[in-house]
Amino acid sequence: MLLEVTIENFALIDRLRLNFGPGLNVLTGETGAGKSVLIDAVEVALGGRASAEAIRTGADHAYLEVVFDLSRLPEVRALIESPGAGQDPLVLSRELSRTGRNVARINGRTATAAMVREITQHLLDLHGQHEHQSLLRPERQLDLLDDFGGEAVAAARERVRELVARFRELRRELAGLAGDARERARRVDLLAFQVREIDEARLQPREEAALVEEQRILENSGRLLQTAAEAYARLYEGGGPAAPAAGRVGLAGRGQVPPGGPPVVDVLGAVLHQLRAAQAIDPALGGPADILETAATQVQEVARALRQYRDGLEFEPARLEAVARRLDLLAELRRKYGDSVADVLAYREQAAAELERLRNAESLARDLEEEIENVRVRLGEAAWALHRLRKAAARELEERLAAELQALGMSRARVVVEFGWEPDPDGVAMRPASAQQGSPGAAGPAPAEPPPAEPVPAGPVAVGPRGADRVEYLFTANPGEPPRPLAKVASGGELSRLMLALKTVLAEADRIPTVIFDEVDAGVGGRAAVAVAERLAHVARARQVLCVTHLPQIASLADRHLAVSKEVRGDRTVTAVRLLDEGERVEEVARMLGATAPDGAPLEHARTLVEGGRRARRRRAAGQ
Repeated sequence: MLLEVTIENFALIDRLRLNFGPGLNVLTGETGAGKSVLIDAVEVALGGRASAEAIRTGADHAYLEVVFDLSRLPEVRALIESPGAGQDPLVLSRELSRTGRNVARINGRTATAAMVREITQHLLDLHGQHEHQSLLRPERQLDLLDDFGGEAVAAARERVRELVARFRELRRELAGLAGDARERARRVDLLAFQVREIDEARLQPREEAALVEEQRILENSGRLLQTAAEAYARLYEGGGPAAPAAGRVGLAGRGQVPPGGPPVVDVLGAVLHQLRAAQAIDPALGGPADILETAATQVQEVARALRQYRDGLEFEPARLEAVARRLDLLAELRRKYGDSVADVLAYREQAAAELERLRNAESLARDLEEEIENVRVRLGEAAWALHRLRKAAARELEERLAAELQALGMSRARVVVEFGWEPDPDGVAMRPASAQQGSPGAAGPAPAEPPPAEPVPAGPVAVGPRGADRVEYLFTANPGEPPRPLAKVASGGELSRLMLALKTVLAEADRIPTVIFDEVDAGVGGRAAVAVAERLAHVARARQVLCVTHLPQIASLADRHLAVSKEVRGDRTVTAVRLLDEGERVEEVARMLGATAPDGAPLEHARTLVEGGRRARRRRAAGQ
């Protein structure tokens, strides 16, 4: 429901804040007072076209804001994806600048006008001399027909949607088999080569790290041998720290360190012998002696380990070359199939699975094609069943609309719901369901009087989630004139009354909570004016209605009456709006009746209308 509208510096409006309530809200006032400007401002705020010319003279910016209550509209909240933007109420704003930069916001977050329109098309319908007219959109016309068709059409449409989803999924799976037989053969050869290449490599998940370490050791084996030999010699064969620098150690001869001092092992042994002798004199030296004895034993173990390492280390050019070749192979496989050996192995499993599937592709393709044809037949039957239900609903809708339009002063007007299809060689052949299967789309009660039999389309047609039907409403207001598309022949007033007729017929089915009628009473008077007023009140029982009107009959039935006027403040003309109480409402209705003074017959007539409206509102509130 629309709660509030704020307008600043728009046309003649300086600053206005309007509050609306449930039921029927009317705006009245003299011609040129600015009633339609208010509607224009709402339309712009809802994502309509904006122009810098609409900014009030003397101002650089205009600001428009609308506030909606979403407490009963969870599906609209779900459309707003920004975190925190789905809060209630919903605030939509638009700022216009003379520089041409217009900024739209959804709950304070910048948005495009298209994003705003996507949300507000579920919140409000605006009808009259404006572009925001859902009745002119073919997809909306189809939805209105389906709403009128009720549960039977809804169930049939859902059946079609499910079958379309399955049909498309199967066709994607068939396309995933890599096209024709020749293409599949090429793909099989490629995958077989890739799997074979990876298998022949006999990969191990962690071998690359081990190979890199082995390569590093092999490439530095000479340096490692020299280091081990020198260290062993200094520990066990002499040539301690005081010795001159060791010469190069040959790989084959296990070179020796030139003598330059006693071995470290001998030095430690001699020192330990001296400490043990002194320990007999002073037991305090026992501790250092024990430590030195342990150190001497460990040095001997280090020396033996270095000798074993030296004797076991050899330079193996053949092995180094083999390791390098293996690493090159792993690098090549990683370049082709993944960033690591584990990735290469994972790719191998995927390729093997696809290879198996493709090798069985002929059988799989036959199975898929058979299932596709089965679903295609069922979809054709479901689409035809939906079409027949829609045709029955369309015939009844045409009759109901003709009656409503006659009551609204358009006695010769007629609406025709025209059906069509879009040929598609890759589409679906529509057909009646077989007697054994029944009608797959006809869930719910069938129409009491089904439409006459009609031929099915000659060839396959395009079928989407909404079915195969392309629906357009045709209209004629005059006998002898053939019906033509609404957008081409209906005037603003005719279109507004047609939407009012539709809203009356669809009062229980339509899901859009707020509807605005601008000049719905154009060219209406007498008994038709009463009918228009009664139907507006009827629509307002199920949703919020805002109506710009010149008819006192409509104004008298309003739940909320706003009077629009022009005032001169200082040297500027501004548009003003005030909410009328009961006494002011009588005066405004009298003005609408033509009263030139606050007395006389028009005033009495106004009191009668307002009192009648009060009684009608009480009956509506009581559900009568």
